[in-house]
Amino acid sequence: MLLFSYIISASLEAAIAWLEYQATGEISWIYTLLAGSSFLSIAIEFSAPGEAARKAFKEAGQNMEPYDIISNLARTGIYFAVLFGAVAADKGAMMACGCIFMAMVLSMMKIQR
Repeated sequence: MLLFSYIISASLEAAIAWLEYQATGEISWIYTLLAGSSFLSIAIEFSAPGEAARKAFKEAGQNMEPYDIISNLARTGIYFAVLFGAVAADKGAMMACGCIFMAMVLSMMKIQR
């Protein structure tokens, strides 16, 4: 489920970046960075060290996967809202960054308990 949620988010980020480029002729740096972040997360999370770290956290009772999945699903919803014109692209990008930030904060709070 985690891999699938990352792939969907990264695909939508890349699609929005491409559509913005086609519409304006300029690169949408925020969506390009978001897509890069998602692609990098896929590579890190599913590499041998990433899987070992996630397994170690689970064994210690610190399962971070739900936070990542919820963040990716929230971002996916935001991206669909952007694609259907319900949310402006720049506001959608800021909301997506907020989702990432909140997932990071919640994960850190859980680690410190």
